Amino acid sequence: MGFSLMLTKESKRKVCEDIQMKVDFYADAFEKTHVRVGNGELASMIVPQIGKDLRTAQIQNANGNSCKSNGDVAATPKQLAYLKRLGVSFEEGLSKKQASELIDEAVTTG
Repeated sequence: MGFSLMLTKESKRKVCEDIQMKVDFYADAFEKTHVRVGNGELASMIVPQIGKDLRTAQIQNANGNSCKSNGDVAATPKQLAYLKRLGVSFEEGLSKKQASELIDEAVTTG
């Protein structure tokens, strides 16, 4: 029994639409990159990196690790413990971004 037999017509349609969207995205990315860099071989090396970057961002967003959201996400227990070990005083409700900045400052200034 092949894979295609295990999918309903609706599922097959959705898979085909998803594939077509991805093909369109990558073709468009290649075209724009090729115009920008003026070299098809270089563009074909850059486009896969774009895909990797997008997948990484999707994973980070799914895990709540988006760099953009770090200003709103509470500091981790490890960050707070490290700040205490460094002798840095901080307010309750510190964000990941704030904790990171305090750690960087404490480490660089000694």
